[in-house]
Amino acid sequence: MTVLAFGSLNPDLVAYAKNLPSLGQTVTGEKLLGFPGGKGLNQAIAAKQSGWEVLMVGALGRDSEGDF
Repeated sequence: MTVLAFGSLNPDLVAYAKNLPSLGQTVTGEKLLGFPGGKGLNQAIAAKQSGWEVLMVGALGRDSEGDF
C-alpha cells in the first residue's frame, strides 16, 4: 500500500543557545541550522519510517528556500 501525503515543504530552522530566555530576556544563539521540514514532509517521513511506500505532493517556491 502507498501513502499519499499532501502538505507543506519548508525549511525548519533550529537555533541553539546555552540557556532558554527568561520572560523579557534576550539570549544570543550559538548556531542556526536548517533542516527539511513542514507538516506534510514530516508526516511523509514518519510514514516512510513506518515501512510504507510514500508519494509526496507539495509546492516549492523559486527562491533559496525552494532550492534548499
